[in-house]
Amino acid sequence: MDVFVHHGSDWWLMMASGWFRGVRGQAKRRAKNRGQTQRRRVLFEPLESRVLMAADWRNAVVSLDVNADGLVSPIDALLPINYLNLTGSGPLDRPPTATDSFIDVNGDGVASPIDPLLVINALNAGFQLPLELSEGNQFAREKSIEIGLGQVAGTRRYRFQVTAEFDSTDTQPALEDLLAVYLVDGNDRSQTLLSVGEAGEPIFTYDGSRSEFRPGQVRFDGSIVEIDLTSLANWQSGQLIFQLLNNDSDDGTRLTIQPLSNEVDIDGSPGPIFPSSSERVSVASMPTMFAGTPTTEFEVEVSRASFDPATGRFAADLTLHNRGPSVGRNAWVAFPDLPAGVTLSNAQGQLADQSPYLSLRSAISTGGLGVNESSKSLRFQIDNPQSIPFRLTPRVYVGDANRPPQLDPIGPLSVAPGGVLEVALNANDADGDSVTYSLRAAAGLPNMRLTADHRLAITPTPDQLGSYTFEVVASDGAAEVSRTVSLEVIADPIATTRISGTVLDTDGTPLANVPLEVGRFQTMTAADGSFTLELPSFTVPTEPFDIAVPIGDPQFDPFAEGGKTIPLDRAGYDITTGVSVSNPRQFPNLVTAFIDASAVYGSNDARATALRTKDGTGKLKTSPGDLLPLNDLASFPDGTLENENNSPRDG
Repeated sequence: MDVFVHHGSDWWLMMASGWFRGVRGQAKRRAKNRGQTQRRRVLFEPLESRVLMAADWRNAVVSLDVNADGLVSPIDALLPINYLNLTGSGPLDRPPTATDSFIDVNGDGVASPIDPLLVINALNAGFQLPLELSEGNQFAREKSIEIGLGQVAGTRRYRFQVTAEFDSTDTQPALEDLLAVYLVDGNDRSQTLLSVGEAGEPIFTYDGSRSEFRPGQVRFDGSIVEIDLTSLANWQSGQLIFQLLNNDSDDGTRLTIQPLSNEVDIDGSPGPIFPSSSERVSVASMPTMFAGTPTTEFEVEVSRASFDPATGRFAADLTLHNRGPSVGRNAWVAFPDLPAGVTLSNAQGQLADQSPYLSLRSAISTGGLGVNESSKSLRFQIDNPQSIPFRLTPRVYVGDANRPPQLDPIGPLSVAPGGVLEVALNANDADGDSVTYSLRAAAGLPNMRLTADHRLAITPTPDQLGSYTFEVVASDGAAEVSRTVSLEVIADPIATTRISGTVLDTDGTPLANVPLEVGRFQTMTAADGSFTLELPSFTVPTEPFDIAVPIGDPQFDPFAEGGKTIPLDRAGYDITTGVSVSNPRQFPNLVTAFIDASAVYGSNDARATALRTKDGTGKLKTSPGDLLPLNDLASFPDGTLENENNSPRDG
């Protein structure tokens, strides 16, 4: 029980370790913190003054170190007591002076008896600076400090020194004694502020030979750890937890943690923070049946370890490094010798000796692991609610060696230019690995590609006629099999251009008897919605036959320049026609930018005769408005004329 006694100008404080005297008005702020000058900066930010003062009245390095001497002693309790005796409880609504101490221990912006009480309780619980951690009969030992966070500009960095004596007597475990450092919300430990990867993980770990952290977020020179807190600009404080995990059977590990500084550089610029390098996968929900044999050819790496004492959950990443010959994807890791009360919570089965195991198949790429190749990281979880010390000595088991895929024969193949030949590629892998396909050839190939649904699509052009030989390769990532394929790109025996396809309704139903037209060439869809439109093989040239204009024509040559013409181009025609009276020139009815004059004067004798008035004037028949004649009996009493294309209308 702690007792305060006020006698004259003095305060007397009785603690478990004895009586301590504090003299009113003699509390002086220490100017040095382990040889480092404590600098106060005035920070201007759009926050209420009470919040600003709270940050300046609290030691941002260690909140319990009221006089900033790098220690926590009864003096740190007496200083706020003396302040309360002088001014009483109340808001800290003025800037501190050089002689003021960091009396706002709980950071609420108010001087109250709670502040010295926090120091007294910490001292009675054995808290001291520097922090000291050592192995014992518990799996985890930890201590924590409250530190300041937040800045309106620039950067904030926290530094502490690690002096470590790791006992390496027991070298068998995959994970030896480990220092893990966490930064969490002081009011809710489950809320991680910064970590090496995901929530719940530490921001820094160290086992004496290896350290883990995110580059840029943490720097470590073997002694001093510097944490970049810049990203926590909107936080006022956080809890820094130092945890020693006892992962082996020796007991001589000793750690000393000395907080050094918590500095804001208003003019500083934040540097880049790089992501964690390891690729993590989840434990498969449907593991492979255990069928492994033990091997010593693997190095087992355990990394990114964390322990939550509230739940007793230990978690870490496991990675396999193959130091022997190539193996397949089927591999398992067993965890023998776990003490009673310690269980592998995400185990996928048990061996005959009751050792729980995990399948590493999801962490090994297709094709297995070659020599000196590594698996991806797999997160495993161990429940240890009683914090019992245990050793991690995982054993590795491997299945059959990797086997190459089996690929069905292909070909021989043939295709004509303009055609599309699709060939299904069928391969299977006895190990269940995914199979990828590729092409291999000594010389150039016609147009071809591999589709996403494992088909080979060949689409040659007319200039790619010939014989080709190539290989289709199926691979599981490590082993492969190939098939030699012969391909003939043959000339199309039909010289015409053909357009084919299928017309479907929106629900996929074929549409029959749908007219289609391409450049006035028409066809109808069949019952299954298919169509083929064949374009003529002949070329359709155009031929100019300009009309000479008489000199001085008032419309076309008003200045009598001579040589004027009316430009006129004959429509394209079938070059196989027009060679005799019995084979008059025929004109395909094509979409054109000019008018085919034969539509006016007739394309053959019978049509030309029917279009004329035959009244001796040589004029053509017309309809009202001097337009072309209508195709009716009034214009053609001997019968209407059939349209020269297969349009359903003869207008």
